[in-house]
Amino acid sequence: MEAADREVLADKVGSVVTRYFQDAFLGGDYPRSDFGDAFATFTAGARARAARDKVLLTNIRLGPTIEHVVARRQTAYLSVLSPYRVAAGVTAKVELRYLAVRGDERDQRVRVQGRLLLTRDGAGGWLIFGYDLSRSVGPARKES
Repeated sequence: MEAADREVLADKVGSVVTRYFQDAFLGGDYPRSDFGDAFATFTAGARARAARDKVLLTNIRLGPTIEHVVARRQTAYLSVLSPYRVAAGVTAKVELRYLAVRGDERDQRVRVQGRLLLTRDGAGGWLIFGYDLSRSVGPARKES
């Protein structure tokens, strides 16, 4: 792949990952319990599996008890399968860290990390068809 092609690919895949993070964790008005758009960037099959894993893949557990979220880190490192110099699949090694602000209660530090697997969608875009993610939640450190 040429450098310009890699940049276009990174932008397209990055927007899919960013939209997933926004819809599932960072965006929306809190407190909330509706994360209905969280899997809009998933294939139909992955969307069905993800709905069963919504506690892991969204902020549904913390959402009703927090006032807002503050993104601390969002990264995606891409590995591209490109036979014949055409991108056919992408593995995105991702990390998302954010602070779940709880108002009167102690804030929570949340970390989501792992891999998102992406495939072409037929219209020149990309969709998530698989995931291998873990999530950890802990108390935020006290400000000094």
